[in-house]
Amino acid sequence: MLRDLETTILPQFQLMIEAVEKSCEHRRELELWLKKLKDALYEAADMVDLYDRQLHKEKPMKKLVRKLNIGMSHLALQKSNKIRRSLNKFEKIAFEGNTFHELSNRRPNMTTSIPPQRVFGRDDEREEIINKYLLSKRGFSAVAIVGIAGAGKTTVAQLVYNDERVVEHFDVRIWVCVSREVDVFKHTREMIESASKKECPLLENLDALQGVLMKMIRSKKVLVVFDDVSCDESMNETEWEQLVAPLAVGDNESKMLVTTRTENMPMALCPKNIMRLKDLREDEFISLFMHHAFGETKLNDSYQQEELEKIGKQIVQKLGKSPFMAKAVGGQLSKRREVGAWRAALEREDLNDTAQALLWSYQRLDTALLLLFQSIS
Repeated sequence: MLRDLETTILPQFQLMIEAVEKSCEHRRELELWLKKLKDALYEAADMVDLYDRQLHKEKPMKKLVRKLNIGMSHLALQKSNKIRRSLNKFEKIAFEGNTFHELSNRRPNMTTSIPPQRVFGRDDEREEIINKYLLSKRGFSAVAIVGIAGAGKTTVAQLVYNDERVVEHFDVRIWVCVSREVDVFKHTREMIESASKKECPLLENLDALQGVLMKMIRSKKVLVVFDDVSCDESMNETEWEQLVAPLAVGDNESKMLVTTRTENMPMALCPKNIMRLKDLREDEFISLFMHHAFGETKLNDSYQQEELEKIGKQIVQKLGKSPFMAKAVGGQLSKRREVGAWRAALEREDLNDTAQALLWSYQRLDTALLLLFQSIS
């Protein structure tokens, strides 16, 4: 039961953090949910603690219980049922966090074509995509960058999109973050705005919108990036066909670049070329972690700096080569550049488990976010 709750509640914490960081629009509802969640958490913890204390008393009480003819199994069952009811209540409230997930679906997509200020590695992937696929004159083609969440797919696409050779080669470049479900009307508007760098005309007719897009790209070499394409059983093949149909009027050297977590993509995208994103090299991964742990500055105490870097290299070995984890854990450690704190992090046996590390990272959020959760009473 506790293991089930672990896989339930951690994603809800992620949703809470996402909701807080993105918008204050539903702050009051979020605060009420957090209060309920916190109360249920304390209640469940109290019940487990009580049960644990009773277990320690159980042995010396056994003979007395037998003499009194009290059914020990019945008492244990009562306690177990109370704990289960408490945990079920906690689980139910945790699932209410899905409301905020639905609300976040309505918010604007969050990726843009602008790459991070510092990028570690990915030069080989950028060069392969540009030289082997995008600058080739073999006709229209699509390239897919495939990798797990947080692996750096969007970063590679951003590097490609902004490379000088790509900018010079293509007449029009379009960036669209699909993220969740494809919406032909919405994403067509975004394609127009990305291509023109202007607000899309207020048209309510899809045919008219697609006409505007086709006029902008007709006979031109176009690069279209569909970032964070979600490919699952719910994907709508018909809508994807409608969305990409206007691209047919572009020059036959136009290209499409797709980032996604799975190779199971809509037929309309039909990428003939798939790049499976590899892990960063060890030195690149360490540099990424150190960048987020220290930024561009070093400590005045050279011994402390050296010790933290030594511990940091050991922590890196537990992060499973995940760039996301390097950023998350490195970012949280940057707030406590103390040898004791870093050693405590290193000694955590579960640090290499993504779910546990996410919780560990949550517990060390900056003051503003922690106060939102901790001050609710």
